[in-house]
Amino acid sequence: MNHHGCLGRVCGLAAGWVALIVWIEATHGAGESPAPVAPAAFLTTLGFKFDGSPSCSSEKCHGAEKSVNKKNFWGNEFTLWHGRKDPHHTAFRTLVKPKAKEIAAAMKIPSAIKSERCLNCHSTLAVGPAGQDLKGKEYTAAEGVSCNSCHGPSQKYLEPHSKEGWIDTQRPQGHAALLTGIGLYDTLPVFARATRCTSCHLMIEPDLVAAGHPQPTFEMNHFSMIYPDRHWHDPAGLFPAQLWASGQLAEVRDAMLQIGFHAASKSAGAPEELRKAYNQAMAHVAVFYELTTVKAIDIAALNAQVQALAAANKAKDVAAIGASANAVAEQCQAEPLVKAISEFNPDAATATKLLGSIAKSDIGKTYGPRGQEQQAYAIEALAAAIGNDAIKQAVAPMLPIKPGEPPKWEDYEMALTALRAKLP
Repeated sequence: MNHHGCLGRVCGLAAGWVALIVWIEATHGAGESPAPVAPAAFLTTLGFKFDGSPSCSSEKCHGAEKSVNKKNFWGNEFTLWHGRKDPHHTAFRTLVKPKAKEIAAAMKIPSAIKSERCLNCHSTLAVGPAGQDLKGKEYTAAEGVSCNSCHGPSQKYLEPHSKEGWIDTQRPQGHAALLTGIGLYDTLPVFARATRCTSCHLMIEPDLVAAGHPQPTFEMNHFSMIYPDRHWHDPAGLFPAQLWASGQLAEVRDAMLQIGFHAASKSAGAPEELRKAYNQAMAHVAVFYELTTVKAIDIAALNAQVQALAAANKAKDVAAIGASANAVAEQCQAEPLVKAISEFNPDAATATKLLGSIAKSDIGKTYGPRGQEQQAYAIEALAAAIGNDAIKQAVAPMLPIKPGEPPKWEDYEMALTALRAKLP
């Protein structure tokens, strides 16, 4: 998908996201507490059917061998996604591996490949909150995280969206209207794109972690950069800074929701997992706050809740930690804040100043491994945005060897010191 001009098309997005969250909660009905719908599964609340990827595979649609390079349409999206390298296409296959079977056994799940808890992120879930069958044409869970997982259930938009220019005629109505009206999750607005990704790639329920599932760590720009055979195209230049900024707001929200889940957990390992979740969330907050050094952003309400969370953590008041974290997550949905971050479009001088501020901070030292990750990822994004090859080379030794595994602190600190010497 072509993301050119995405930050200029945020009309209705901020309000749409807030309205959508409320609407999703409302779909469960009033009265007794509803069963929670994980953020990754919220598309199932729309009630539309999920078609299988073959519906997109025609050579005249998205199955061409090579890109045709047209506006909003490249022609070979399915071809690239269907390749061997794409991690979304292969996500279902991890559910048959020994580790997945161990996790399923620990959670008393008979079969990972049939469990909604697992299919939620390792496939395209096609079961509604009340058990509705939402399987559309040629649907199969075995194809992994397919087109409809990210772009919404295609029952209503499959046919009309094949007409050239159709999507541009629909976008003025706003992201939320497209979603609730026809099931289309528009990933052109960068903030909407980030919130869809973080719903699987960051927050995870405590019982899954307790059962042995790796704790996800995530940063939107980095994971976009390393994605093999990408089936979308991002603009050149300063876009990595925009993607990083919007990604951080979405990441703060989901990391805070995760704290809330951990605070409510009764598992034996809950205290230690809560500590880790707190550090992970606060690492995201810390790099996000650095934006205020280059852009006037009203974060007073957000910061008040962050300070309350920090105080509750210091007092080891688990109930207050959970309540404050959920309040922070709610503040991340405030329309003015979402709009301000969605419109963040720095010039090279601004991005350079922000890079220096983050590089000189103590985020990595303060919040441990998760702080190291987010500091390094932020520097990487901003160096890519301004095209500073010296900083890009200097940050490489600071990046995680693989997600969740940053270098040892002494190695990280040495690399950070060397990088600081190269700052513009």
